[in-house]
Amino acid sequence: MNNQDMNIERTASLSRKLWQIYLPVGFVGLLVVVTLWYAMSTGSRVAKQYYPLADAAMEIKLEVTTAHLWFEEIVGGDQHEDISVVWHHIDQAEWYAQAMLEGGQNDKGTYIPLDDPILQQKIQKVLEKIKVFRAIAQERIVDSGKSYIGSDIDQHFDAIFRDFLKQVDAVEAALQQVMRRDIERFRFVQSALLVLCLIITGIVGAVLFRFERRQSSNLAMLRASNQQLVANEQQLKAANQQLRAGDQQLKATNQQLMAGEQQLKAANQQLRAGDQQLKATNQQLMAGEQQLKAANQQLRAGDQQLKATNQQLRASEQQLKAANKQLRQSQQKLSLHVQQTPLGVIQWDLDFKVTEWNSAAENIFGFTSEEAIGQHAAGLIVPPSAKEAVDQVWRDLLTQRGGTRSTNENVTKRNGTILCEWYNTPLIDENGEVIGVASLVLDITERKRVDEALRKSKETAENYLNICSEIIVTLDAEGTITMLNESGHSIFEYDKGDLIGSNWFSTCMPKRMQDEVRTVFEKLMRGEVEAVKTYENPIVTKNGSEKIILWHNTLLRDESGNICGSLSSGEDITEIKRLQTLESRAERLETAGTIAGQVAHDFNNLLAPLIAYPDFIRDELPKSHPTLQYLDQIEKAAQEIADINQDLLTMGRRGHYNQVVLNLNTVIQHAYSELEPLPKTLVCELDLSENLMDILGGGAQLHRMVSNMLHNAKDAMQDIGQIIVRTENYYVDDVSIVYGRVPKGEYVKLTISDTGCGIPDDIVQKIFDPFFTTKATDKKRGSGLGMSVVDAVVKDHNGFIDLSTKVGKGTSFYIYFPITREAMDSQDLDETCGGSEMVLVVDDDITQCEVSSQLLKKQGYKVHFVESGEKAIEYLRENRRDLVLLDMVMPGGIDGTETYRRILEISPHQKAIILSGFSESDRVLEAQKLGAGAFVRKPVSMKVIACTVRAELDRRRDHPST
Repeated sequence: MNNQDMNIERTASLSRKLWQIYLPVGFVGLLVVVTLWYAMSTGSRVAKQYYPLADAAMEIKLEVTTAHLWFEEIVGGDQHEDISVVWHHIDQAEWYAQAMLEGGQNDKGTYIPLDDPILQQKIQKVLEKIKVFRAIAQERIVDSGKSYIGSDIDQHFDAIFRDFLKQVDAVEAALQQVMRRDIERFRFVQSALLVLCLIITGIVGAVLFRFERRQSSNLAMLRASNQQLVANEQQLKAANQQLRAGDQQLKATNQQLMAGEQQLKAANQQLRAGDQQLKATNQQLMAGEQQLKAANQQLRAGDQQLKATNQQLRASEQQLKAANKQLRQSQQKLSLHVQQTPLGVIQWDLDFKVTEWNSAAENIFGFTSEEAIGQHAAGLIVPPSAKEAVDQVWRDLLTQRGGTRSTNENVTKRNGTILCEWYNTPLIDENGEVIGVASLVLDITERKRVDEALRKSKETAENYLNICSEIIVTLDAEGTITMLNESGHSIFEYDKGDLIGSNWFSTCMPKRMQDEVRTVFEKLMRGEVEAVKTYENPIVTKNGSEKIILWHNTLLRDESGNICGSLSSGEDITEIKRLQTLESRAERLETAGTIAGQVAHDFNNLLAPLIAYPDFIRDELPKSHPTLQYLDQIEKAAQEIADINQDLLTMGRRGHYNQVVLNLNTVIQHAYSELEPLPKTLVCELDLSENLMDILGGGAQLHRMVSNMLHNAKDAMQDIGQIIVRTENYYVDDVSIVYGRVPKGEYVKLTISDTGCGIPDDIVQKIFDPFFTTKATDKKRGSGLGMSVVDAVVKDHNGFIDLSTKVGKGTSFYIYFPITREAMDSQDLDETCGGSEMVLVVDDDITQCEVSSQLLKKQGYKVHFVESGEKAIEYLRENRRDLVLLDMVMPGGIDGTETYRRILEISPHQKAIILSGFSESDRVLEAQKLGAGAFVRKPVSMKVIACTVRAELDRRRDHPST
């Protein structure tokens, strides 16, 4: 074996060793990937299993709460709502409870059945409470005389409802406990898998290190082999040069052989030329034979054509005989028809004299055929008043040689006057000459009288229909519009008469309903179903908008009693429906807001340590400590939760904030500056009025509103198009808008327009509903709150919102804020500093007490806390405090306002700050009227609480008037 073969063999051996090490390394890598995948999927499973269950528990509470509210409205005397709404919400609550036990699916997701026995028992109790709730409600409806508000059964009903809420709260608490248990298990499994991955990675690293050392040794051996191969290649080059010299000698010999081959080819070409001449002579002989055959075929074809012509002549003779026979029969039939037809048949010669007069003409005019034949028309049946017109018809017949139709008066034998309709045509011979005139005449005197009566009756009926404010429409059996009054044309926005003759379903019905309604109408026309006397449905106007019409219907029948169409009167109830929708929407928002406020209050207390404690931990750790990056992530996540929670508070209109004088342009410019960089294909333009009036409002809330609307516009554009933000001073003179009316007055008008996809008609009324969204659920946490927050902020500022949109063209929102002429306050509260004063913290949540205490102690204050207003009063009887931090809402006891009122009885000059996640505005203002200072929203940060406490302690307190 030479050196080159040995080198190849070594390389192959090394490659096999590489594959032997790559296979276990690949298997280990695959094992690590599978391990990490299992860890991630386990966390995903926990989230997928329990988040829908938590959602179902909240839906149960919401549905029964809504049913309770509707039921109280109906029992209280609201006759505008149906009790079926209550049963519907109770059915929904039962469905969600059953879905938690057995599994289920609706438009909000899949509900995985519970596998925890304790949770199953609790949710079974919830089901029983719902059934008891339904039974008591049905008992109250049946015995309405004893179920008035405040009665024993009413109190029992409320007690059942409160017991139900406690049971649902118990389910939610148990569900959270199970979630925490599974999450702790998941974290343990995740940690174990990570440790296993680290061990496997170390083993793989050691194996690779050993393999690398072996590979280095093998590479050194390969380099030595390559040097030997270079020497061998030089020897091979010398041998190749000798071989090339021998090749040149062989080429010279080959050239001599090729010259002899060319001489042989020339001789072969001469032989082939002789063969071609012989072939051409044979082809000419064959062409002559073919021409002779073609001539014989033409002779035979001529004989066949002659025979066919003779057969056609014989067939034509037979057809002519049959035609003569049919002509005679036709003449006989014509003569019979002339005598038996109800039309008068008269023929005239060129002198306008009668040449033929049938029996019908005798009946019409009273002259017999013997009396009429030979008489001139003017002396027979044409009165002097009609002579000129008749003569003109006669001249037209003779000159234009075309048929005419005319109506004129005629006289009878008894000098009576009748009205006749004439159908005239000239008689022309075979030479094309006029030889006379044939006329058909019909007495239409009675028909004209009836038509005139009908015309007057129809005119009267049309007048009645046109002065009617409702739609009056008739359809034939195919759904074609045969009559529509002026009000109908006006409501459909068509010119008078434009809809007559068009199909009702394809012209006036929305496309989504055309097939369904047409099928019902066809069954109606066949008598398979009875007519619905009252019915409401949408119709489409000429410009494409929809209106809702309430119809009153009846069937039309012919003389035989068969259904031949329908007659309907319709009332436009679009505005009534719109107002009902707005009222229903307002009630839904109020209910959702109440629940959102309750949930947000609990979130605020839980968020307090997440927002406050990271600052404490940073102060205890060195700046280079690796844990600090986790603190940043915790703080960022907590702030995002606080932002979503703030949306819930704003949506429920439960958040209280001080309204100050501000300029909307400043808010817009700030929100625009925070907008993430836009692509070159998307442009956002600001058109802000230079002399814009001020408004009263909360800067943070208005900033959130503008940011939400800018992000919504950006999402609708899909990074292509234009956004325009415009402000202006605007005077309104009682304008009607989509969502109500804007009262007369001065406003600052904000317009935000985009050229995006627009909003379809079927969802435009839902955009302000909580949790309604058309975006992907994973696009942003908190999806579905954006526009409901906008609506809540506008209402909190006594403003109004309107919009205009068209699918594919874009959307414009118009917001009106009342102006103010108060002056702006330029006070700066950014400075933060501590102190040594004594502070009392009053809060029903122990976690919030600890957080507030830690924040104040960090600033140097001496802090004591209590868990209720009653304990605060008892404490202050024995102890003096420079400042009291009061929680506004403390369930189970007196609230912050009442606590402060009683504290003032003990210490009239006591300073206080209100601290709460939400509060009713009137209670906050009442506490501030008593002398309380600023309002601080939970969750609090160190900077905010330090600034507010220092400012209140330094503030000179005026004695409130009594």
